[in-house]
Amino acid sequence: MPWELGYFDGVSGNVAILPIFPDGGTLEFENEEYLQIYPKVDFTSISHKPAIFVNRSKSAGYGDFKTFDDWRSGSDKLRPA
Repeated sequence: MPWELGYFDGVSGNVAILPIFPDGGTLEFENEEYLQIYPKVDFTSISHKPAIFVNRSKSAGYGDFKTFDDWRSGSDKLRPA
């Protein structure tokens, strides 16, 4: 996975992590700290409707997010400067 992330990050600069946990686990990057530079995709619901958000990467300070569609089409990729 490191090679694929690096390749597409270099090609488009538009890469995010989509964690999949079959048991409802938490996102940890033990021994894979390079993943902390990428934004993370979160699923939630707003007014009982599914919603997808992209959250700023841990190394950029968290706290900022965009809808998935806004993130895909925008110039701010929520990465550290």
